Amino acid sequence: MSMNREMIGFSYQPSEPWLVTQENIAAFARAIGDENPIYFDAEVARAMGHNS
Repeated sequence: MSMNREMIGFSYQPSEPWLVTQENIAAFARAIGDENPIYFDAEVARAMGHNS
């Protein structure tokens, strides 16, 4: 993966807090191409020890 060296040392201001939902998690997983069912199925996530 190439890196834009002009961005070294660049910083961003923090964003406002936002609620992480199942839909947000699934959308992010789809965006990065991660098809692990733990991100799409609450029962699978619970079976893997994620209770929230």
